[in-house]
Amino acid sequence: MDMDEEQWAPQASNQGRFPSPSLKRTRSPGHQRDSLKSRYSPGRPGSRRHQRWRNEMDMREPLDEAELRELFSMNWKSKFEELFEGENMQLWNEFCMSSEEEQRAMLKTMNPEVKGPTKLSPTDDPKMLFNRLDRRVKTLLKKGVARDFVIEFETALCKLLHPSKYMDVKDDEKEATLEVHSSSTGASVVLQDSMKRMLAHAICLFHSVQSFTRDSKETKGEKRLIMSWNREEYASSVHPRKLLHEYLEEIG
Repeated sequence: MDMDEEQWAPQASNQGRFPSPSLKRTRSPGHQRDSLKSRYSPGRPGSRRHQRWRNEMDMREPLDEAELRELFSMNWKSKFEELFEGENMQLWNEFCMSSEEEQRAMLKTMNPEVKGPTKLSPTDDPKMLFNRLDRRVKTLLKKGVARDFVIEFETALCKLLHPSKYMDVKDDEKEATLEVHSSSTGASVVLQDSMKRMLAHAICLFHSVQSFTRDSKETKGEKRLIMSWNREEYASSVHPRKLLHEYLEEIG
């Protein structure tokens, strides 16, 4: 054996014992290979693949009208339908056959008295009156939004509510923008700005004056704020110790 053959013999032997990585590669089994065919194959019955395939086939099939009604049907009955079921029907017949006095007595015993909204206790504390306002309105007032309007409107309102107390109060030097019309049951003013109407309602609530918005009969599209109060009752009621804009300056 030549010297060259002796040198290369161990290398050949080592190559047989440690094959290259390319020789180690083997193809994955057929059930492990990912392909469109394997994905959409039904698989063996009872297997998870077969169940997923069955579910997908069911979802692809369109539902008829009866199946849709069954799918989205609601097990709900109105009170009128429940009235004619079982003992309710018998009780209803007995109620209908009773006299008007007996029916009224039944209703009083069966139905609790419906209470109206809780009446707010009168107070002169401006803080409590301010806290009764809507949260969004309080935020606007604290930020000083439309402060000139708040002062002008509240001053005009107080002159109508307490003429002897506020009649000598001079208006702001700025030109008046409000025309408050007094009436026997209250007052009204035209306010086209929705934000100003909201602030005006808050001022009325602060002074315990009922207010609502109505479309003007004279001019189409005109919004009029209506304020109403009983002058005799209001004169003897509890009034705020401070005006709203004065309280805002104090906490601001």
